[in-house]
Amino acid sequence: MVDDTSQTINLSAPVLEKLEAGSRPFSLLIQKLTGIVGKTGILYNADELLVYECDGYIVDKSAPDIVVFPTTTEQVSATVKICNEFNVPFLARGAGTSLSGGCLPIGGGVMIVLTRMKQILELNLRDRYAIVEPGMVNLHLTNALKGTGYHYAPDPSSQGSCTIGGNIATNSGG
Repeated sequence: MVDDTSQTINLSAPVLEKLEAGSRPFSLLIQKLTGIVGKTGILYNADELLVYECDGYIVDKSAPDIVVFPTTTEQVSATVKICNEFNVPFLARGAGTSLSGGCLPIGGGVMIVLTRMKQILELNLRDRYAIVEPGMVNLHLTNALKGTGYHYAPDPSSQGSCTIGGNIATNSGG
């Protein structure tokens, strides 16, 4: 039985043409995203985007059109809604230490860099869990646990820079 109330996604819907700096849709998108993350939370000039064209795997490169740095879950949600409104692809990025290229945009779009979301929200030693934001650096969680008899087990060589959100996204330790 087909559920007529279900919402379907049209995968053949055209994606917004490659965003052109200075174009009306680009300018409006920049304006709306800046309203969400502020002027210090957005990059869109070509020279500023170069560092985001690759992760630790530098062979393949693909730059986003825009990079945003949200500091709250609400800002991430609002950013995703705006991208959807403009039919612009988006992807999340941690610290960019992975060697897989998984955080690279294909054909531009908006990159949502989560490194400014780095708080420990809850550290529950009795029940043995931590709730952290995705930009929490591995080593910072390890340091927060010092002297408690507990530790954060993943210990990659990049523990001083890789993020827990990136660890989860790639099932590895950047």
